[in-house]
Amino acid sequence: MTNLVAFAPGAWHNLGLKADGTAVMWTRGTTFAGGPSNVVAIATGETHSLYLKDDGTVVASGSDHFWWGTANVPTGLANVLAIAAGYAHSLALRADGTVVAWGAGAHSWPTGHPHYGQAMVPVGLSRVAAIAAGGYHSVALTVYGTIVAWGNNDDGQTSVPSDLREVVAIAAGESHTLALKRDGTVVAWAVIMRLTKTTRPFSPVRPRFRQIWPPPQAGWSRLRRAPIIAWP
Repeated sequence: MTNLVAFAPGAWHNLGLKADGTAVMWTRGTTFAGGPSNVVAIATGETHSLYLKDDGTVVASGSDHFWWGTANVPTGLANVLAIAAGYAHSLALRADGTVVAWGAGAHSWPTGHPHYGQAMVPVGLSRVAAIAAGGYHSVALTVYGTIVAWGNNDDGQTSVPSDLREVVAIAAGESHTLALKRDGTVVAWAVIMRLTKTTRPFSPVRPRFRQIWPPPQAGWSRLRRAPIIAWP
């Protein structure tokens, strides 16, 4: 596969964004072309896909997860700058700094359903610069360098460290959250469950390799040469 400029891995499928603004999907060795055109960003959940077009609109496809509305883009959604997909919910960041969410977690459901309010955007949330979606939680980075998180907190993934400031980028996994600070260090938090007789909580977890890459102001040329480090 060639001419890819971005890719998004999902639980059961993968999306690739090509240089011509088209998207390609592959799963279990089978590749599928087609889908919307003029795409500038992609995101995948467990079984749904999101496409952000160059006109600021969003297209969704895939499973609707038992009528939770996962693939049902809200009517009239426009002026979108960024998208993110969780297990069964979706997020969109609008040009005015507000966040729109839909899918699982948009309403209260009985115990046993994966609804933790992850698609219920906190009242008054504004001035958002970036978004991220975990398995069952959502994260927003404000223009002030602070983080707001909501949704499932069973593992501490929405318990943002109270002293966390000067954040420039965020990411979310199924049950943890990451923040890149202006000084180039990374902060991670969630309760880590060890497969032993006891559990060992670490909140926040601060990795040994804190200098992951140069600060954003150092420029992209240095970023391309920097190594990427991961930890368990």
